[in-house]
Amino acid sequence: MTSTSTKLTFAEYLFYQGKPDVLYELFRGQLILMAAPTALHTRICNFLVYQFQGYFANVNISLRATSSTKVRIEENSSRIPDVVVCT
Repeated sequence: MTSTSTKLTFAEYLFYQGKPDVLYELFRGQLILMAAPTALHTRICNFLVYQFQGYFANVNISLRATSSTKVRIEENSSRIPDVVVCT
């Protein structure tokens, strides 16, 4: 994981066009290049999302699980978590 010297606001990060097929997180205005997940990692994340979704449906809870979203954690910072559960 490497970072760049480029400082961005959160709004600029939302529209940032980096290299194709490369993920970037934003931490306090600094872009952080993310390593590509392995196939096993991706399968585990998909399995967890599937398990959460099944559980929420069975107990009738209005929550959603996903593995493809960015989360703003503070001003000028956004992370890409493996799995997110939200309303």
